[in-house]
Amino acid sequence: MGLFKKSVKEEEEEEEVEVKADNNDNNIKPMQWKDRPEENANILSQLTFTWAQPMFSRAAFLRKNGEWLEQEDLAPLTNIDKSKHVEQLFEDAYNSYVPKKKKKGGEKEEKSDNGAESPEELESRLIHSLVATCKSRIIIAGVFRFINSCLNFTFPILLNFILSYLQDVQSGVITQDDPPMVYYRGYWLSALLMVCIGIKALTESAYFFRMNRCSWQMKTAISSSVYRKSLRLASSASQETTLGEIVNLMQVDATKVEMFMLQLHTLWDGLFQIAGYMTILGTLLGWPCLVGLLIIIFAIPVLGKISGKMFAYNRAMVKHTDERVKTENEALQGILSIKMFSWEEPLSESIDVFRKEELGK
Repeated sequence: MGLFKKSVKEEEEEEEVEVKADNNDNNIKPMQWKDRPEENANILSQLTFTWAQPMFSRAAFLRKNGEWLEQEDLAPLTNIDKSKHVEQLFEDAYNSYVPKKKKKGGEKEEKSDNGAESPEELESRLIHSLVATCKSRIIIAGVFRFINSCLNFTFPILLNFILSYLQDVQSGVITQDDPPMVYYRGYWLSALLMVCIGIKALTESAYFFRMNRCSWQMKTAISSSVYRKSLRLASSASQETTLGEIVNLMQVDATKVEMFMLQLHTLWDGLFQIAGYMTILGTLLGWPCLVGLLIIIFAIPVLGKISGKMFAYNRAMVKHTDERVKTENEALQGILSIKMFSWEEPLSESIDVFRKEELGK
């Protein structure tokens, strides 16, 4: 009887806890967003991301009550980030592209007999369509990257001025008899350095935010276009194209484009930073800075060969990845037959062979 009474008491306590939890859930209503905060935010709010502050305040409030953010609490997605909008931009740019390729004599190249475009024309059309989906954001991000790189050059210059000021103060060149702008030069130089660091942080976050958004949009455009194309394939083409190839295009290749977009502006910014830093080093150190420049120049062809090898191995690896994904998909689709005939081990060995060849590359 004592055990029975104890279990009943425990059940009553558990019911009370569930009732309290239900009351808490009922009292805490989902967060209501009046509009899309990012679209209506001003420039300062977009640079400092204060438009997302209500979501963080909501998370802190829920944490005190033992709850977490739910899907309804997140800020509404902007129109430019919706897949429907990205797909429409990509499709419009793809259909409106006009090839401008010409022969050496100046005449336009003729298409093949069946009217199909050459692989070079298709590549140009694809690049044009991808860039058109987020062209303005790429340009704005490039402006932020340029400002950020210019601010990077100010750090060694300002530090050199500050060290020179300290040396002049210690040597007695600068005394209290000098004007305030000269005597307190180290203070306003330090303040200027702090301002430059703050602006650099804002421009860097703004750059990566926009380039990350561009990379997501390009991946979305590629994945959705490949998916739509796979649904419209003819029977003959669908037999030649495996499911593994389609999955690789939607995931692996699209992810490569996404990662490349994050480093797009490095193509010109890298040369700009090398030139700027070499100029600063030449001013401060003199001719010894040329040693570093020569090392960079000689390293470029070595890195080019390494990159070429990596791409060759990657292309070879993708073939084995296609076969592995194809075999895995066939296994999942025919899992009942595999279980019925006990084909698990030979199928597993076949997949392991493709996986070992894939890892070998």
